[in-house]
Amino acid sequence: MEQFRATSHNWDGILTEDALHLMDNKTEVDLSRQGYREVHWHLSSIVGDGYEIYELDLSYNNIEALNELTFLKFYSLEMLNLSYNRIMSAKEIGLLKVDNNHINILFVNRTYNVRWLEAHHNDIQDADLFQFGSAEHIDLSHNHLDNIVGLHEMGQLEYLDLSSNNVSKFDYNLKYSIQNIPTLATLRLQNCSLNEHNMEGLLKSDSVLNLDLSQNDFVRLNISHLSKLKTLQYMSLNFNYLQELIDYEHMSHNFPYLEMISLSFNRWNCSYFDKLYAYLNSTHITTTTDPRDCYINGSHVADSDINENFEPEYTLNQVKRDMNVVKNLGRSMTYFMYGLYYNMRGLNNHTQFLLLRSDRKIQAMQAEMGHLVGMVAFLVAIFAVVLLLALAFGLHLGYKKWRRNQSVKVVTYSKRGNEFSNGVTVNEVISDNV
Repeated sequence: MEQFRATSHNWDGILTEDALHLMDNKTEVDLSRQGYREVHWHLSSIVGDGYEIYELDLSYNNIEALNELTFLKFYSLEMLNLSYNRIMSAKEIGLLKVDNNHINILFVNRTYNVRWLEAHHNDIQDADLFQFGSAEHIDLSHNHLDNIVGLHEMGQLEYLDLSSNNVSKFDYNLKYSIQNIPTLATLRLQNCSLNEHNMEGLLKSDSVLNLDLSQNDFVRLNISHLSKLKTLQYMSLNFNYLQELIDYEHMSHNFPYLEMISLSFNRWNCSYFDKLYAYLNSTHITTTTDPRDCYINGSHVADSDINENFEPEYTLNQVKRDMNVVKNLGRSMTYFMYGLYYNMRGLNNHTQFLLLRSDRKIQAMQAEMGHLVGMVAFLVAIFAVVLLLALAFGLHLGYKKWRRNQSVKVVTYSKRGNEFSNGVTVNEVISDNV
């Protein structure tokens, strides 16, 4: 087959005939991740023989709805992948893989002759399978099934997965349907809220070979409740809460074809599981379960060394002693970490206190230095003013002395002539002063 990967002709998110015309003679077409929102109605009304496409991948788009005639002209279509879209309804769509959408009602048109359906991880509540007569494989796991009808008419169904649904809501339909599907080989009821109270008479089949009952709520399962599955070859009871498998001594009689049973991750008591494990070995029924996957007084001993008789090589008292050592070691480590934490916290607080005190001292010293500088500046200013005044006063005195010296004349007196050196007589001086 020739495969083609499309990367163009996305007309506003609508898949048209033009996109497929680019792929003449292509039998496997990948149109995933192209952003399509819908498929154009014209694809169902073209003139001619239609499209010779065997596999069409429309996954990871944004398709929300499909017309009931959308793929009418895809006569050769064997696989249609619509995973990871936004489909709200799967009415009359055939040959499809529609997991991880938002489907809540599933209705399939018989005309598409569906053989394989992947519809897990949706919101399906009602599954109408009356028109699903040709299906060989159906996966409806991880939904919210309240009702499932038409299952009993699926004469070619080989694989049925109803995991992660609440089977109690449609247990009557399931009980009636399973026994009327002659080809059913694999039945998966993982995580279906099953327990020993709702299992009795639920499953009856002459064809089921593989049964998965893991991740349920079994504690004490009566093996006779499954005795109507005579053809069973493999059974999984992993991840339950099993402490007892009632009437396991008749397992080989109830299941003559049983080859393997998985019992891992339960709550087995070691003494009980030792007997069960020995029985499985004696009847040649294989188990994938570790014989150490059990409990002694509530303690899991899967990591203990086991001998051929499934007896621990050390006593229960030694186990308790070792566990006390581990407990005391953990306690000491806790105290040590607690003390270390508080010491570090105290040291940090003390450091913060010292830093804060140093900051305050520095701030006080800075304030004192500011005051001292202010005082010095004030004294310097006063000294400068005094010095300036003294200088001014000295200059003033010097100036007055200089003026006086400039105005005083030295005169000598001559007694002989009875006159002064400037020519003034004594009589003139006396007359001037009278």
